[in-house]
Amino acid sequence: MPQDKMTQDEIDNLLNSLNAGSMEIVTDSLYESPLNPEEVKYKFNDITACKARYDFALRNESFENIKEAARNLHRAAFANWLFKHGLDKAGYCKLMNREAKKRGMPPPFKEVV
Repeated sequence: MPQDKMTQDEIDNLLNSLNAGSMEIVTDSLYESPLNPEEVKYKFNDITACKARYDFALRNESFENIKEAARNLHRAAFANWLFKHGLDKAGYCKLMNREAKKRGMPPPFKEVV
């Protein structure tokens, strides 16, 4: 009997085989990576995988799993935004603190070393 839905393990295996091992967990070291085509491809693959995981969770899983998938998608998108603008986390915090100071607001972030 054919199976209508894929299990999460089958989806994960499919994504890993499609990306030929280029998928890794987003870490802080990625924020500081130089701009090159391989990194751009990696970022796109990472967001695509997170989006697929989120869509699967919306259709088939509990609220907690949906929340976790949404959080991972947000993190991947933020990492992509930082990469696109050539920033790391410390640079982003400095930028937001500087903009808040211009507007007479307290700094939203502590200084990151």
